[in-house]
Amino acid sequence: MTINTLTIDEIYALEGIFIGLAGLTKRICQDYKVDSNEILKKLEAVTDAWEKETYGTTA
Repeated sequence: MTINTLTIDEIYALEGIFIGLAGLTKRICQDYKVDSNEILKKLEAVTDAWEKETYGTTA
């Protein structure tokens, strides 16, 4: 599967999964000195940009 075949619902479902995993990955992020919230913000920005490019502006 490539990113081109995901629907909006699938994208938001994946984003929800990543949000849920944020708590589970807290220790890993601490060990590697990575800010899990910053990773999530980047994921949201990329997802929003891809959605806008693919589907145009949503109301």
